[in-house]
Amino acid sequence: MYIIIAGIGLVGGELARRLVGNKHDVVAVDTDKEICDKHYSELGVITINGNIADVETLKEAGAGKADVLVAATGSDTDNLAGAILAKSFGVSQIIVRMRNAAYEKAYNLAGVTSITRTTDLMVNQMMVEIEKPSIRKVMTIAGGKADIYSVIIPEM
Repeated sequence: MYIIIAGIGLVGGELARRLVGNKHDVVAVDTDKEICDKHYSELGVITINGNIADVETLKEAGAGKADVLVAATGSDTDNLAGAILAKSFGVSQIIVRMRNAAYEKAYNLAGVTSITRTTDLMVNQMMVEIEKPSIRKVMTIAGGKADIYSVIIPEM
């Protein structure tokens, strides 16, 4: 798959590393030139120093042929603008990292296919660890629509 990742800090950078390891074509976009240079040298991933909210940056990243856009910047406004622009290029799968829940309706109106809120994921995982220590979440599948769990069943 051809995937554009906007924002290659901790979350976007790790995602890029895993996708490259799984043999996907990844283009990473970030406003920080040093981060772009680091990921280019460490992963060999194509990097573009720019803002995902800029139509020229998306063109340069190859949005017209992208299968997926992941907007993982620290700015909901940039992620939202990037999602709208990606939709205009015909990107079929758009995944955003939402920081402020007030943006959820706007993301849905923009046609975002999957919204991830890091705070919710962490809190949910901690709640399971506290309240149900015998249940372990293994992974999320189907674009966040289903989870796989491991359950320890005590002997009777």
